Amino acid sequence: MDFNNGGDWNNNQSNENSGDSWNNNQSGGNGWNNGGNGNNWGGWQNQTPPPIQRQPVFINGILNRPILKNEAKAFLRARYGILLAATIIPGLIAFGIACIPVIGAILDMIFAPVLYVGAFYLIIGIIRNKNYDLGNMFDIFGSFGNVFGATFTTNLFIYLWGLIAVIPVGIYIGVTGLSSEILKYTFGYNYGFPRMLYNIAFTGGMIIMLLIAIICYIPAIYKSFCWAMVPYILADNPQMTGTQARRISNDMMRGHKWEYFVFLLSYIGWFLLSACTFGILGFLYVNPYLVTANCDYYDNLRMLYEAQHQAPDCTNNTGAF
Repeated sequence: MDFNNGGDWNNNQSNENSGDSWNNNQSGGNGWNNGGNGNNWGGWQNQTPPPIQRQPVFINGILNRPILKNEAKAFLRARYGILLAATIIPGLIAFGIACIPVIGAILDMIFAPVLYVGAFYLIIGIIRNKNYDLGNMFDIFGSFGNVFGATFTTNLFIYLWGLIAVIPVGIYIGVTGLSSEILKYTFGYNYGFPRMLYNIAFTGGMIIMLLIAIICYIPAIYKSFCWAMVPYILADNPQMTGTQARRISNDMMRGHKWEYFVFLLSYIGWFLLSACTFGILGFLYVNPYLVTANCDYYDNLRMLYEAQHQAPDCTNNTGAF
């Protein structure tokens, strides 16, 4: 199927409008294009057709993983060198920054998220048949402050949600520490049977504490999936605020969080193979494959979201900010 045939594409979606509305050049709106250059989906449709014949990976609104993975592999075969470099260079630069004495860790925290958003910008552009090279990865630095602020606040909120899991750990440490002191005060250091009971209770309490901590961490995991598309949205719209990006990501991922989790879980076999090769396979193939598939997932989910909501096009990924 021709990727640029809006009518055919939309025939595969449920509760959608006509194919013509897919590519309408809409304006105004909900924040998709804040700070952008106004270029839209129709702008790159008029370029040379992609060398890879793309297919809709959401059939009736449901992800077809084989199509998505095959498409990601096709992109990887066609542009392996640049896609491999796009996944390696941010990590190498971040590692070099982290090695700077004293301030390296702080600088790494500042620059690393923006570098990875730049990599997504490059890969998404390649998926859209842009004639990008590695230098385009750094175009995102034109909006460095905003991208850093949006990614930092998103990661901070997820971290704060994760702190809920610390509560049962703190309670457990407090109770066990107090109980130990009471036993020592009551029986001295050489208490036999009470000490055995304490050890049993200590072990059982640790197991219960870990289970409770895992349960308490679920909200952070849930939020991380709600906001999973934030870096990709920022790659498309680097002037967008963190609040806007999180809101749109939350809307895009509604009904797709479990689907996305299963999609990520489907790569576990690749990571096991990578472990067997001491990470070499992961470095050279699995990581670029997964990152490309994630960018392709976002691009298709964005199109589905726009078709369902009649939203203005969010694509400002043209290399000019």
